[in-house]
Amino acid sequence: MTKRDRGRGATGLGRAFASGGWWSFRRIQKKGFLCRVRAQARTAGASAIAERKSFRSTGMRIIEPLALRWHEVNVERGELRLSGRRTKTGQQKVLYLKGKALDVLKAQRKLHDEQFPDQPFVFLDEEGQAIPYDRALDQFQAACKRTGISFATDDNGRRLPGWHDLRRTFARMARRSGVPDKVIMEIAGWKTHAMLLRYLGEAQESNQRAAFESMDAALS
Repeated sequence: MTKRDRGRGATGLGRAFASGGWWSFRRIQKKGFLCRVRAQARTAGASAIAERKSFRSTGMRIIEPLALRWHEVNVERGELRLSGRRTKTGQQKVLYLKGKALDVLKAQRKLHDEQFPDQPFVFLDEEGQAIPYDRALDQFQAACKRTGISFATDDNGRRLPGWHDLRRTFARMARRSGVPDKVIMEIAGWKTHAMLLRYLGEAQESNQRAAFESMDAALS
């Protein structure tokens, strides 16, 4: 990844990295993780927009926002509509946005109208072009690498975080916040409850253990 590539994306994914991301960067459950990734995003060329408020997590697959076009977004109504051709399940996906997630789209709309009125994509690099998948991943993982963020693997190795780690974070944080599983599945685009449970992973384990502790306390 070149120095120029690290600096690109400030008008689109750079803002996501600097302010938290629609995919939520709190994978490790430490406030310091998000703060360190934000700081590294600023050094990668996102300093001009690092002060933006964080996105509300949506659990979207990375290709969905990367390829998001303005004809799929209705800012006034706070709606985002992806056709079945754009989703992994082959079914239309509709998100009814509010709060920070909608604020981000409003800011992107203003940027579009003022600087890139002829571009169809919502998230652009500094030259007004769509951001390729590989560059987006490079920017994210470079920030994690510089801050020492990695995960243990089954073979006692280490790996850098990927996009699916952020989708897991969305599922776990939504569940802890009391969001019904059906709604989590609708937002993130999981077709079956079994798939959601796979993403919940150890969070599901901790929830069950907590349930047994609560029952013990009630019966004692």
